[in-house]
Amino acid sequence: MILVFSLSSICFLKAQDSNQKNEEQSSLNQTILSKNTAVSQVKKNIYFFVKEAPDDRFGFNIYIDGIVVMDQTTIPGRPNGKGYSSFLSAENVAKFLVDKLKSGEGKIEISDEAMKKLIVD
Repeated sequence: MILVFSLSSICFLKAQDSNQKNEEQSSLNQTILSKNTAVSQVKKNIYFFVKEAPDDRFGFNIYIDGIVVMDQTTIPGRPNGKGYSSFLSAENVAKFLVDKLKSGEGKIEISDEAMKKLIVD
């Protein structure tokens, strides 16, 4: 499962008069404030747990507010369908993903180049 956080794009509309423009700006500011507050609250409660996977391998769970949002027991994009061969590799990848979630990035992806750096087999 890939968890994606994204904030809606914000459009400014031309107001017909200054009162309408002020009301729209006030509403827009409230929207931005509430979205930023929601994102910062999520950031505080994102964590991971490395676990055992089949065949003496390792995987991890990522949690947001105590709820499992990613249960990863295999290495994505790898043909063997096995988990990470070391605890440290699973931990590195989980930390990488948690950091991306905490930074508020919209897409949670790991390039092949980054995976090569994170996996220490």
